[in-house]
Amino acid sequence: MQSKHGKKLNRPTKNNLFSFTELISGAVHFMGCPFLDINFKLLTVFYTVMPSLLLRNTTAVPAISNKKNNKCFILTHEKKNHQQSSAYFFGTIFGTMALIWSEYKKKPAVSQIFIPKPEISTRKTVSQSFPGRISASCPEIDMLINQIKAYLSGEDVRFSLDILRMDRCTSFQEKVLRTEFAIPRGRVSSYGLIAKHMNKPGAARAVGTALATNLFPIVIPCHRAIRSDGHLGGYQGGLPMKRQLLQVEGVKFYDKNHLSTKTFYYLNEH
Repeated sequence: MQSKHGKKLNRPTKNNLFSFTELISGAVHFMGCPFLDINFKLLTVFYTVMPSLLLRNTTAVPAISNKKNNKCFILTHEKKNHQQSSAYFFGTIFGTMALIWSEYKKKPAVSQIFIPKPEISTRKTVSQSFPGRISASCPEIDMLINQIKAYLSGEDVRFSLDILRMDRCTSFQEKVLRTEFAIPRGRVSSYGLIAKHMNKPGAARAVGTALATNLFPIVIPCHRAIRSDGHLGGYQGGLPMKRQLLQVEGVKFYDKNHLSTKTFYYLNEH
């Protein structure tokens, strides 16, 4: 720092500040105003001590560079108790499936189940959705995978929702998925009947959307929902897979996309 005459000046320091305040305080006291003297000292202590106390309880946060626009911003939040997602890939008669899980509330929990899709590989889908995943498993996840394999091979497996991260769904979707989960093996219902069962008449399309984005296919059997005219409707794994899943459960078809049965689950409620 320089004065207007070019002479270098020292930056104010804590000692300099107190010397300056003592000088002013002495002048005020000399003028016969001890009350002003006391107030000035209190004000001085506040402005010199408080910044130190605030800085003492502040955690330094690193700056993150944004190279795209050469700006720098401060990360002001921290993800607490974040658990890294793990992925487990396994082969089935339909192709490669994947199960994403992490520790949640001190126990393993499934975040999402990926089934084979006609237009994209399972590994690519997982890489796009969970780029930072690691490959790992645990006894609870191994048990669920064995249950899925047994179900796909034709066994009557009763899954549990306890291991699923249902909190990742909206309240409406969770209600749809729980309603779908209650449909027994070998039975089907329609999107409209599911909506009516939920006291949401007219929400058949919304029900279809909730099932189309089901995070836990197979465990929550969204393949058991079809159209009211008996057509398969849609399925994230493709209609051939949906048809085969229903056939494994004993459902009959009169052509490749239409069911023979007209006895829909939830029908007798209305």
